[in-house]
Amino acid sequence: MSVSAGTAGAVPYGGNTGDGRMRLELDPEEGRELLSLVVNHLAEEAGLSDRDRAAVRRWHSDRMKAGSDDMRELTGKINADLERALRSKEKSAVQKPEWR
Repeated sequence: MSVSAGTAGAVPYGGNTGDGRMRLELDPEEGRELLSLVVNHLAEEAGLSDRDRAAVRRWHSDRMKAGSDDMRELTGKINADLERALRSKEKSAVQKPEWR
């Protein structure tokens, strides 16, 4: 995972970016680990039948291999969502006055 400030390049996690903005980006391996956690949780906790659980795990192992086009596409979408969430958080960080 890299955390960086705009075009300034990667900075260590929690590092000072200088302009107060942060960029969080997963690499494809981290995206696959995140997907694995979600798929495993879904397979165990969603009350799926054995057949459905096997189908989900088969999809995961067959289609979402490290380095596959599908995994790169998913990682790109995850990163876009993370960026949108961080920008939204920046916009909503308006401080209210302390008077009452």
